[in-house]
Amino acid sequence: MKARHFVHTAVSIGSRLLSSLVLFVLLARLLGPTDFGHFTFAFGVSVLAALIVDFGFAGFLLREVGVDASRAAALVQTSFWAKLWLAAVYAVSAAVLLPLAGDAMPLSLTAPLFVAAGLASFADFFIAPLRGMARYAREAAIVTSSNVMALALGAGAALAYGTPQAVAWALLAARAVYLVIAWRAAAATVAGFTLAVPSGTSAWQTLSRVWPYGVDGMLTTAWSQLDVVLVRLLFGAQAVGLYAAGQKIVQGAASLIPVIGNVMIPSLSRMVGGGAPGMRGAMLRTVAALAACGVVFGLPLLLFPVALAVLLYGAEFAGVGHLLPVFGALLIVRFAAAGTGIVATASGFQKKRVAVQIGGMAAFLALVAVVWVAGLEVRAFIGAYIVAMAAIGAAYARLWWKPPNERRPTTACCANH
Repeated sequence: MKARHFVHTAVSIGSRLLSSLVLFVLLARLLGPTDFGHFTFAFGVSVLAALIVDFGFAGFLLREVGVDASRAAALVQTSFWAKLWLAAVYAVSAAVLLPLAGDAMPLSLTAPLFVAAGLASFADFFIAPLRGMARYAREAAIVTSSNVMALALGAGAALAYGTPQAVAWALLAARAVYLVIAWRAAAATVAGFTLAVPSGTSAWQTLSRVWPYGVDGMLTTAWSQLDVVLVRLLFGAQAVGLYAAGQKIVQGAASLIPVIGNVMIPSLSRMVGGGAPGMRGAMLRTVAALAACGVVFGLPLLLFPVALAVLLYGAEFAGVGHLLPVFGALLIVRFAAAGTGIVATASGFQKKRVAVQIGGMAAFLALVAVVWVAGLEVRAFIGAYIVAMAAIGAAYARLWWKPPNERRPTTACCANH
């Protein structure tokens, strides 16, 4: 990986941190604990629902284009129409179910958030081929501009109007612009780019290829949003506002994970496919880099929890301080697990990743049930998250870290994928 690629990636990282951390910190201050809790709950539900249309297409394109860039146009074309069918399912489901949600998620808040989530999914879809083709500079420019726009519009709406609904409409506008820019960039970069109806390949055939990425992507995203929904259901509206404040710090730091994955997966995939020398060292360096990032982000939460809570969110959120040490431990474990997961994906173990994710989610939900039945507090809920994430990371590592006499040949791995 050339030095300038890392510079471009660092720019993308900074913009993602701004959108996922700084924006939510500002929203917490401007909206207050109650409205911030309502917003984050509706936002989390919209992101979870958008998994229907996401279905792992971005990850699929990232790896497949990284392996063979000459197939980029055909992959984008067939995947787009399969994704469009899922978008129709998403739209119909939202139109039927959202009016039934009632006061917990008013339509004036959920409707723009659901549309924004769908638009962001298609924008990420068009960005994926750029990453797979190592167009990091163009990707960094697009991602940075879109995230800065979301930050400015979202914070501006909160400051001007002071309502979660205003913020939701502002994010919708930002995502619409992001989609247009991403689509134009893909059309200009991918040779032979077309969105015409493909001949000879049905949407069902495409979905049958993408489903391991889709299920894995659903479960991966669920880890970042399902917890807010569960805390709201189990501990109430007041608790979710404080929990979400701490969780957004974790999410802001964790936005680094997919950026590193987007950079490393194509290059590691090429090394695995060609049996390149130094492949195993590159894998270990990837895991070590992710683990080190987790320590860098997690230690301040462990050492200065109350001071950070008050500094970031103000005195109203001082209660977040007793949660931050547990969130710090979660960050460290989550980054380490992500490192092993990135290598597992690059090594062609996507279907087995799905099995690991399903097992991990089942274990997490079982532990959450124990927390609820025992009447434990929110910190125990985060502890359940940590245990499940550690188990997932260990299972990922087991997929590719095997003794020489048990290891699958890398060519067979990729051929079977």
